[in-house]
Amino acid sequence: MSDYPNGPQATLETASASPAGGPPGGAPPATGAEHPGPLRPGAPVWLVVVAAFVAVLFGVGATYAILTRTIDAANQRLARLEAEKTDLSTRVEGLRSEIASASAAAARLAAAAANSTPTGTVTPAKQLCLVTNVTGSTSSQYTLTADYVQLLTGAAAAKAATEHGDESPPPNDYYIVNDAKTLRTLELSKDASVLVLDWGARTGTETTKITVPQFVNVMPGAASPQDPWKSAYFWITVDGGSRVTAVEEQYFP
Repeated sequence: MSDYPNGPQATLETASASPAGGPPGGAPPATGAEHPGPLRPGAPVWLVVVAAFVAVLFGVGATYAILTRTIDAANQRLARLEAEKTDLSTRVEGLRSEIASASAAAARLAAAAANSTPTGTVTPAKQLCLVTNVTGSTSSQYTLTADYVQLLTGAAAAKAATEHGDESPPPNDYYIVNDAKTLRTLELSKDASVLVLDWGARTGTETTKITVPQFVNVMPGAASPQDPWKSAYFWITVDGGSRVTAVEEQYFP
């Protein structure tokens, strides 16, 4: 009896048959999942780097352009401001020059006014002065040359004496200032009132009324001037700015 009931061929067919429900012989077992497809290749790394570098360069270039325009605008504004500053400085110097010129002109006018004989119709004014010369005669016009002075008393006298290097407070509480030394030649009226000290028998504070010819004869400028009146101070009344209508000697202790 044969070891193969169905014959060798049957045995071979049986051995090669697949188990129940399995795949055919030689096929791999099923796993229940599909096999993934092949991977797609990504962008090259060098391309990413180049793109990033280009982006950075673009950003830097844009920032540089903005900064350049800003700096140019600032430089232009600075140049305009410098030009305006120069213009203003020139104007200031011009104004300073005009102010200095005007101040100098004002000072000259003030000095001229102080040193000139007043003209025009003005209220008669009394002025203390030294009479340096008197000339004329009854047949001609009399003239009187006066050197105006200031008579100060009290604190003003002490201050002036100190400024001039003299004793302060000054003796008898008065001080005479004569800084201008300007001489004014004025008309002396023929009928002017003249009062003098120490005339004849009168001395001290007593005054004597004398005529204009008598006054002319004893004052500097006469043929024989008298000492008591060479350095005497007189109050003169000036009418109209140039005509002396009264003369009165000032007493000093």
